Amino acid sequence: MVATITTLASSFDGDYFTSLAKKDYYLSGGEPPGRWCGAGAVALGLDGIVDQAAFKNLLAGFWADGRKLERRLGAGVNDKRVPGYDLTFSAPKSVSAMWATAPPEVQRQIEIAFDLAVNSTLSWLEQNIPFARRGKGGYQREFAELVIAMFDHGTSRVAKGKDFEPQYHRHCVIANVCRGQDGRWSGVDSRALHQWTRSLGPMFRATLAEELQQRLGVGLHRPLDSRRQEASWFEVAGVPAELCRQWSSRRDEIERLLEGSAGLGAAWSRAQAREAANLATRTTKTPIPPRHQLFSFWQEAARQFGFFPETVCDVEATRSPLDREAIFDAAWRRTTEQLDQSQSTFTYREAVQRVCEAAQTSGLSGTWLADRLALQLRQSAEIRLIGEVKGEIRYATQATWQEEEAFIAEVGKLRSATGACVNPKDIAKAIASHPTLLPEQRAAAEHLLTSPGAIRALSGVAGAGKSFTLDVVREALERSGYRVIGAALAGVAKEELAAKAGIESRTIASYLYHFNKSLGHKLRERVRHDARQFIRAMQGKSTHLPKKVGVDQKTVLIVDEAGMIDTKSFRQLCQEVRRCGGTVIFVGDTAQLQPIAAGGPFRYLLKQLTPASLQTNLRQRDAADLLATEQFRAGGAKPALQNYTDRGRLVVAKDRGEAIHRLVDAWTASGGARRPEQHLIFTPTRREAQVANRFCQAERLEQGVVDRSQSLRHGDGQLCAGDRVLFHKNVFADGIRNGYRGVISNIDRLRGRLTIRLDGEENTREVTVRARDYGAEGLTLGYAQTTHKGQGQTVDHSYLLVGGTMADREMIYVQATRGKLSTQLFVDEPHAGEELQELAQSLTRSRPKELAHDLATRDANSYRPTLEL
Repeated sequence: MVATITTLASSFDGDYFTSLAKKDYYLSGGEPPGRWCGAGAVALGLDGIVDQAAFKNLLAGFWADGRKLERRLGAGVNDKRVPGYDLTFSAPKSVSAMWATAPPEVQRQIEIAFDLAVNSTLSWLEQNIPFARRGKGGYQREFAELVIAMFDHGTSRVAKGKDFEPQYHRHCVIANVCRGQDGRWSGVDSRALHQWTRSLGPMFRATLAEELQQRLGVGLHRPLDSRRQEASWFEVAGVPAELCRQWSSRRDEIERLLEGSAGLGAAWSRAQAREAANLATRTTKTPIPPRHQLFSFWQEAARQFGFFPETVCDVEATRSPLDREAIFDAAWRRTTEQLDQSQSTFTYREAVQRVCEAAQTSGLSGTWLADRLALQLRQSAEIRLIGEVKGEIRYATQATWQEEEAFIAEVGKLRSATGACVNPKDIAKAIASHPTLLPEQRAAAEHLLTSPGAIRALSGVAGAGKSFTLDVVREALERSGYRVIGAALAGVAKEELAAKAGIESRTIASYLYHFNKSLGHKLRERVRHDARQFIRAMQGKSTHLPKKVGVDQKTVLIVDEAGMIDTKSFRQLCQEVRRCGGTVIFVGDTAQLQPIAAGGPFRYLLKQLTPASLQTNLRQRDAADLLATEQFRAGGAKPALQNYTDRGRLVVAKDRGEAIHRLVDAWTASGGARRPEQHLIFTPTRREAQVANRFCQAERLEQGVVDRSQSLRHGDGQLCAGDRVLFHKNVFADGIRNGYRGVISNIDRLRGRLTIRLDGEENTREVTVRARDYGAEGLTLGYAQTTHKGQGQTVDHSYLLVGGTMADREMIYVQATRGKLSTQLFVDEPHAGEELQELAQSLTRSRPKELAHDLATRDANSYRPTLEL
């Protein structure tokens, strides 16, 4: 149902495809013969059926007739050249099911629709994406003519013990040879090919959907995926889902290798890992029966499900004329909304993927949508061209640009305003009251307390003692008569700020809620408060004034984990502080987790100010762990992984499920089951944390430290007395904030209530909550958690599940710096790759978020457009 790409091994000679190809495949078995495609093939005189000898010669880097060249095309170091790339287009499973069971005339229409969708996508690719590199370092790129051999296959690689299953797909083997506009032949720019594959899939599907609707009158819909979100592909309405699942054993086989027995969804898997799993589970196809026998077998299987393809077709249906512009506008609005929420800039490629996904069942072809999008980017007043980054032109919406302009203006106003002025004697007294303060921390505190302007910043590596330094800053400010308040993105981070720096804190969301209240809202809240206090007074109870949530000239707002804050939230905080005449100090680290929403405002701020700095990691006691984290931070994932491997701290399991099992075994052996508060597991996703939590609970039940007799059904699991739990939502009536942790001390099963002793405050605070008020997502077991939940935390021993779509330099740095005494890593083979190459590559990759203004400024002088849309 997607487009996938595989880099062919240097030993690949094409025999796999040509040996399956049979001219009489319908009666004698096999798959249809391959066909040549691409302007490069035409230039070489290649047309019609793929000739085995010519195909093998091209893959080897020679001319089709076998003539030798002084330098074989695309030859690499030590002559280990890449022969080519297998770009595969697969029909959605319901389309394959229709094709396999339909009458001949319907089958033919599906084949024509599929052929047109693939060919139009490849033609568009060849005409619009440059694949030839020229000049020093290959900086100049130009369009090129490709040589493609296409092989249609109707069956999947059958899982062991299964009958042949229908999966209509086409292997487009792109030889590593192309002819540029200058007439020269060279290798193909594989980077561009890999980048565009994710966009080619939606483009192909949109065109296939259009053709199927026009030819067969079928209804299409986008199913919900495992996260209950609209899937990126379409299915044909009326084709039984049970039949599609029965014919998906090849997909299940790949996902089982990725997931293991843990029941994980495979959405977290990187494309390279899925490719590795595909290769690991791939077996040579056994002799394929004649096509007519397969059709008979598949039709009988479909009848058992009561499915007859004719019932979902309506070739006589009258289609209403399409309003192409209205459909495109709706898809474009949805795309810009999604992009504005998550990133400051985007590329044409990223926009093509989203627009084609949004409009794939609307009846418009993917190539038309891509061309219309190019026009939109050229002409729309809503779009701003930013510049070229890593060979791709980036754009921003005017809404994003204006939000950034407002943020930059607020920063400028705060820089020129007069901030908190602290008496030098108060600074000296605060420093003197912290005798263990290190010179670097003292310098940072003094810098923050004496800097001019109403906006200041502290940049510090993980474990540098930022909270301890802020405690000095708080004391000095309070001695000089200032009120110090704190803010953080996550509830756990604001609790850490309060506990370690003594700063009364709230979440950023809480502050913004109060800052953005209308006057009417404030009046209504005050009336309700006064009414409650009047009733309390009548009852003889104590009363209190409303709690002040705001900033004034004698207030200093300290914002922790500022590197995770998006542009809009950053701007709103700055705006309120500036309006009220206060001072704000932003504290964070740009090398840690990036904002989930758009922008990288803290990175911009550090460039505008002279920030205080803490560069020494004091948290980790193990010198080898400390070295590894420094290597991760600098982008040296390969030596860091070798560091853990040499010490037996990195475990590679067969699949993801086994990796979690091995992780929990290590957690148990090291004492995690007995002292879970000292041993914490970090995973990339919530689903992985959920699986690890269940395994940890099972270990504690087995050791008798959790009381099974006191338990409560919760979601699809249970909570027991003695379990550690983690809250994921705010319930103000219970005094609970997102990120709170604790231990269940008692369970009232009849009323569904849990009594929980919260962490912190010397473990003296207990709350009683109703489990149903939180739901399965709002209250979970707390032995394992996501890395995003753990930024800012410190534990004695940390256990890291690494790899996956979210793996990058920023995430591994946060994961690797949580444990004071020890850190252990666990990964599955598909994500590890051969000799850990895949894992090292993913953990070296940095994905910093920046402002569109940062990119525009940086590229203003160097930007040279190489292509026009």
